Amino acid sequence: MNLPTLVTSDSSRRIIGESTPMEAVLRQVAQVAPTKATVLITGETGVGKDVIAQAIHEGSPRKDKPFKAVNCGTFYQELLQSELFGHEKGAFTGATNQRRGVFEQANGGTLFLDEVGEMSPQVQVKFLRVLETQEFTRLGGERNIKVDVRIIAATNIDLAASVQQKKFRQDLYYRLNLFRIQIPPLRDRREDIPLFVSAFISELSAEHDKPITGITSDALNYLQNAEWHGNVRELRNAIETAIILATTDELQLKDFPMEPEHEQMPLVPVQTTGTQLAPAHIKDGGLLNVSGEPLQVVDTSDGALATENMVSIYKTILGLILAAIRLLEPAATANNDVPFLIPDEDTSWMQISDTDDAAVVLKKALEVLSTIAKTLESRTQDNRVVPIGPPFDPRGSSQVQDDYGFPVQDDEDAIGRVGMTMAEIERVAIQKTLTEADGNKTEAAKILDIGVRTLHRKLDAYKQEDGNNVDAEE
Repeated sequence: MNLPTLVTSDSSRRIIGESTPMEAVLRQVAQVAPTKATVLITGETGVGKDVIAQAIHEGSPRKDKPFKAVNCGTFYQELLQSELFGHEKGAFTGATNQRRGVFEQANGGTLFLDEVGEMSPQVQVKFLRVLETQEFTRLGGERNIKVDVRIIAATNIDLAASVQQKKFRQDLYYRLNLFRIQIPPLRDRREDIPLFVSAFISELSAEHDKPITGITSDALNYLQNAEWHGNVRELRNAIETAIILATTDELQLKDFPMEPEHEQMPLVPVQTTGTQLAPAHIKDGGLLNVSGEPLQVVDTSDGALATENMVSIYKTILGLILAAIRLLEPAATANNDVPFLIPDEDTSWMQISDTDDAAVVLKKALEVLSTIAKTLESRTQDNRVVPIGPPFDPRGSSQVQDDYGFPVQDDEDAIGRVGMTMAEIERVAIQKTLTEADGNKTEAAKILDIGVRTLHRKLDAYKQEDGNNVDAEE
């Protein structure tokens, strides 16, 4: 069998390797590419699972159709559903337009789901249905959408162990594990290292506009004997750093000042002395929670966290941000709208790569936080965030209310009242539309141009919100 040495259209993302383990991988790629089979690619971080996925696509009859890739580990789980399945206009706060998810975007082609083991149980259920039926519904929608998408999944964790630990569905695992390709770590194919070094020098010297033509024998020997826990990705980074530092036309041993090893950093969780996690305020150089008590940063780790696993840190940061919003926006929480306070319809800008360093991760987290803060500014009064509430407070009022807790309005211009928030306007609009539709929710939803289930969620949220307000007052 003739094994390809270049099986992707992007020359910078080619499969490199003449070792026996890589010959086996290339043979598997050549065998499975022309079929429709679902493929599971496994291997350590940095071995090039995404390159193998792209090679399979470009060796298939679908090569002229879309190839879409999503890293399931870089999305907060509540956002992942929208990214995969899309949403309808009005499905949640900020959904001002219909948006197609990557399943629709990849119709006729291939969808590559990296770090598939990071999917939440809820997303796993929907994903399994798509694998079985090739059908799904957008968030907030009711219409089944039929697609023809080939799935290639990848993970760096032991999915079989995750099944035993009840973290991953067994039936989904069996569906994904139809044809498995295990990518060997770089330390198990050291004879391929000179090939990678040559390719990276050619690519990166041109990128940085430096006339590097080769590498000295002692430097190459050094690279061939390093452990490379970060695999091909770590090797590429080391070559790029050396090219930047090089002062001659050959890379020398001195251009690799650090032992290429698995750098580690301590896991530093944030703990509070208050009764609950709450937004922190800066005061006198320290961090205080809403109770005025100091936030403590302590190291409670027994082990260490690899710097290459910045994705986990990013997800933790997003989780803390959204946890704070849940405290500030109880009505949004009731509607499960919390993550969609982010107004951008396309959430792909929030993704990070597991190769990003701490500075990039922090910058992205700050961008997300800034975007959410701007969304919340419209609900800020007297320098404090006011939770989304009903347009009129019926507590202690003799005003007549309807079955959904809406105050019955005689003022036809109520929606235009100065000072109303968007949430208040929305609530009054729903009340008036239900009245005009004689309580017919299906008709009201059609008039409001939202899904019936979305309308039901909003009505349930109003009831719950009003009940909570009354309990708090009592």
